[in-house]
Amino acid sequence: MITAFIPARRNDDILENKNILPFADSDLLSHKIAELKKCSKIRKIIVSSDCKDIGALAQGAGAQFILRPSKLSNLEADFNLLCEYVASIVDDDHILWAPVTCPLITSSIFDDCIISYFDAIEKGYDSLITVNKIKRFLLDDNGPLNFRFMRSRRSIDRLPSLYVFVNAVSICKKSDMAKWKYNWGRIPYKYQLPGHMQIDICNEFDYNLSKILYGVRDEICN
Repeated sequence: MITAFIPARRNDDILENKNILPFADSDLLSHKIAELKKCSKIRKIIVSSDCKDIGALAQGAGAQFILRPSKLSNLEADFNLLCEYVASIVDDDHILWAPVTCPLITSSIFDDCIISYFDAIEKGYDSLITVNKIKRFLLDDNGPLNFRFMRSRRSIDRLPSLYVFVNAVSICKKSDMAKWKYNWGRIPYKYQLPGHMQIDICNEFDYNLSKILYGVRDEICN
C-alpha cells in the first residue's frame, strides 16, 4: 500500500495562499484530497503544513494532518531535509508525492501512475515521475541545444526526445527516500501526462489557466 503525501506550507513568495486558492467546487487542497481518496491503492493521505488552518481544512476533507516543523517550512528550507523528514513520518513502504499545484490530475491518472510504478520497479527503475515529453527546436544562451542550422537536421521527427519535469506525481520507496533525501531517484520511470494535465501552478497566470482548463476538461478529453 501507498501513503500519499501533500506538501502545503503557508507561505509562497509568488502567489499568496497558493495551496488553498479556490478551485472547482472547493479549493486546491480539498480538490487534491478528493481525487486521492478515490484511489483504492492509497491507504492514507497525509497533509504537511506549518499552518493549523490548513490542517483543519485537510482534516475536514478526510486527510491526516501533521504539523510541519518551522525549520522545514520557510522559503529557504532544505528540500533534502524535508524528504528525510517525510520518510520518517510515513508508515507505508511507498510514498506518492502529490502537490496541490497540479490540480488537473485525476484519480484515474493517480491509479495508472501507481500501476506503472510497480511495473517499472520490476523492470529496474527506482521511482516514477511525471513529465511532458517534447520535440521542439530548443536553444539556450549559447545557441541550439538539440538541432543545427543544416536543412537536413530541421525535421521534428529526427529531434531527440527531451522531457520537462512536471511536479504532479512522484513515487518511490520510503527507504529510498530516506537514503536519497529526495523524492525520486537516478533511474525514474518517466510517466507522460496528457497535455491538458501538465499545468503546474507557479504564478497567477498558471492558476487562471488551470481554472479555464478544468472548466473545459470534458471538451478536451472528447
